[in-house]
Amino acid sequence: MPDKRALDARDGPAAPTKRLAQYNDTDSAPDAILGSLKHPRMTGIPAGTSPYTASPPFQQPTPLCSFSFDEQRRLWQDDRCKRFYRGPPAYTNRHPVQTRAPAVFGADLNCAMDRYVQRDESVPEHLDALVAALQHRTETASAEVRDEVDQERRRAGVVTWRGIITKICTAYEQSASARFADPLDLNAMMVDGTLYLEEHVSASARAEKQRKEADPTMKRFAYYGYAFESYCTVDDPAQVSRPRSNDGEPEGWSGDVNTNVQWCSVVKTKLGSNRLIIGGEVDAVLPSHGREEMVELKTSMQITSAHRNAAKAAVEQERFEKKLLKFFLQSYLLGIGKIVVGFRDFHGLLTTHQEFETLRIPRMVRAGQPVPGQFNAGGQPVMRERSVWEAKDTLGFGDQILSFIRDVVSKHTASSPPADDVKGKIEHAVFRVTFHAPFEHVEIRALSQSEVHDEVQDKRQSGDRVGFLPRRFYEFVLARARARHSEEE
Repeated sequence: MPDKRALDARDGPAAPTKRLAQYNDTDSAPDAILGSLKHPRMTGIPAGTSPYTASPPFQQPTPLCSFSFDEQRRLWQDDRCKRFYRGPPAYTNRHPVQTRAPAVFGADLNCAMDRYVQRDESVPEHLDALVAALQHRTETASAEVRDEVDQERRRAGVVTWRGIITKICTAYEQSASARFADPLDLNAMMVDGTLYLEEHVSASARAEKQRKEADPTMKRFAYYGYAFESYCTVDDPAQVSRPRSNDGEPEGWSGDVNTNVQWCSVVKTKLGSNRLIIGGEVDAVLPSHGREEMVELKTSMQITSAHRNAAKAAVEQERFEKKLLKFFLQSYLLGIGKIVVGFRDFHGLLTTHQEFETLRIPRMVRAGQPVPGQFNAGGQPVMRERSVWEAKDTLGFGDQILSFIRDVVSKHTASSPPADDVKGKIEHAVFRVTFHAPFEHVEIRALSQSEVHDEVQDKRQSGDRVGFLPRRFYEFVLARARARHSEEE
């Protein structure tokens, strides 16, 4: 796997990162704002100017463990649901509508949509699978190395899902004029010196999400991505090199879509001063020379040819390149080296696909680089006048947000130690992190115990919890801490 620290390497020594965003930390009432971090554009930085001179150091992600969810959404501490990348089928089918070249397509992404099984996302899963994997990793280690194995968890400054770190980093790109708003709503708690972060989805936001996903067109577009995965992957590495068989299904189809099924990797890494343990789904791995390279699979609408409509092609190209930011971060943070994007038409037919090396993506969208498919009157490539986005900006602001949350939550957790009530329920401080339109400040406030009960613990409908962590894991962490302290004494 490539060294992620080489991401933004340029000629000459790297200049230090500027710390331009500032935050205020105040002692306030429990329901008041405890800390506020300004977006860099609110600190007087000229428009169009990057506030960071270099990316924060990023450590090569190292795998710690993995786990699987099966068809019934049961959790397994193994790799039974790992998929292997084979690639999409050949582009040999005659297009039923299109007559202009290319009048062929590869896979029909509408295949088996009537058999589509969707995970019930109304069931809150919190960080349960991630922390269960970490606990299992320690408890199944031999007694001789158990402390050493558990050290990775204890040293982590932040434990969360990959998607949350992606969202934190893309906060830099949010503004009141952004085409798609992606507000930040997180729950945070500090246990034994480690910050745990989960996404908070309000009842109204969940209802709105369900409404959008129920729309037939949106449901179809979402399905296309899963169908692309079925065409590109197999569950047995021996099948990667075997001829594709039909078995009554379209060529290359490897099984019906069930979004309960996932294979997830847990890695340790470091962004700036923040040691991270993050977990995230991996679409597939590609066996190569005795090792496995992780592969991310995506779909996107095909881009109009510049020869047909130059203006439309330019708009669609820029739109796709903005999407590449999230594609890049999702892969970069987990150590995924390759992204395969399948381009489809409006009918859901795959027209082509393209492979991207994760580390090369930031340079592709940088000022001074050629714009794909665009040429001037002399036939020369059109060069970018400005960057579509800069990885150093998103990673720099993400590093600051994480440090800010850790500082504020650590301070206010120390002043509010856990307490047992008369029913044996442990009350542990939980905080809400928000970044909403017009996206000028990241803010943190403490949650009341009624908010924790109703919003974080789902009114006790999702098991026995301390804050949002499973009580079993919480007690495991404290027991390990007590054992460590007694040995030190």
